Amino acid sequence: MASEPPTLQIDFSWTAFQNRVSLKTDTTLQPLYTQHFRTLKPQLRFDSAPSNTPIATATIPSISITPSCTLHGRSLPLTPLSRWKTAYGYTSNVHSTEPVTMSWIANSSMKTWDFVCLDAAQLPVAKFSVNFWALKQVGMMYFQRVVSEEERDEIVVTGLTVLYLMASRLGNPLHLFGAAFAKTGEREKEGGEVGS
Repeated sequence: MASEPPTLQIDFSWTAFQNRVSLKTDTTLQPLYTQHFRTLKPQLRFDSAPSNTPIATATIPSISITPSCTLHGRSLPLTPLSRWKTAYGYTSNVHSTEPVTMSWIANSSMKTWDFVCLDAAQLPVAKFSVNFWALKQVGMMYFQRVVSEEERDEIVVTGLTVLYLMASRLGNPLHLFGAAFAKTGEREKEGGEVGS
């Protein structure tokens, strides 16, 4: 385990049509994951870069706003916390000895889309900054603390799944119907603010 919070760089390869997720240090990029895009379900497949073995898949639905993930053979459902704002929650078994609710929220500007992963106490665990206009470097993921490999796997898979679900929602008018009829998580019912 590293002694300082990791920073990951996500680069898109046009020739291979995949994302490469690497650990960024002062001088090098160490490949950690490869994310493959497919037209058929599951649309996203994540491989461990060193061993080239599959670790996760994710499905982006055509109408519903509820994606599904499988990480290391177990289901990891992402639940929308709001119909119209970027806010998704999931139950994590790797951040604590007991299952805890983690969430992703987002804010955007004209250039960047910032996704923030929050723990059960609503404290930031990681920030995924995506550049709208980039052709190759998709973005950077900054962890706020040292994390285990299992935590990192979960945050990378859920973060990239939320990114590509939201990109799909922006370009697909059918997701408006999915949002209108979506069953949301507890925060919206409680009236809490979750981000934009």
